[in-house]
Amino acid sequence: MAWLRDLRWIVYQEVQAHTHSRVADIVATQGAILWVIETKLSLSLDAVEQALKWAGNAHYVSVAVPRGTRRVQSLFDHELIYDVLNWKGVGLILVGEDGAAEFIHPQLRRRINVHPIRDALWDKQQTYAPAGNADGKRWSPFDQTCEQVVAIVGDRPGLETSELLSRLRHHWKTSTAESNLFELGKRGEIHGAEMRYENHRWKWYPEKSTKYPLTRLL
Repeated sequence: MAWLRDLRWIVYQEVQAHTHSRVADIVATQGAILWVIETKLSLSLDAVEQALKWAGNAHYVSVAVPRGTRRVQSLFDHELIYDVLNWKGVGLILVGEDGAAEFIHPQLRRRINVHPIRDALWDKQQTYAPAGNADGKRWSPFDQTCEQVVAIVGDRPGLETSELLSRLRHHWKTSTAESNLFELGKRGEIHGAEMRYENHRWKWYPEKSTKYPLTRLL
């Protein structure tokens, strides 16, 4: 991470392009350029294949592996992985205790659709979960939608679902967005916001505090 940031890339970790879709270990941005990096414990054809799945959505794709592992050395001895990486335009980053270095620079891809990745980038992904963590921890599109709902409702209590949705950068398809949001509110699944039935309308409000009043603590 420090190596990328030193090169003035903004680094996002565990980026999920859409709900239930695959997750990129690292997405680095520099201006309009997107770079997806898959982090692996060893270099393999499977690792290259996984990186290539992002080839239609990122300008660069690379694989990052620990430097000096037996797995890396044996595959380079056979020259198979080296040839495949160059053939497919996938970069290779070697990571050691003293930092990282680019062994193969990735091919620049110009005819791509960056929106699935670009639209899934949020500031919290820069620090929320480490890339490639074994716990599956990540800041998901659902987490981001819920956080926005709480912030909007806190600023403008009493909105109806359609009004709230118009102010929301959500992760749903347009055709199902309003019904999805309404159902989440009815089931109380967005912590920090709640729906109340007023004047024959369902409206959104900040969730009532469960803390005791100050007088109860004195």
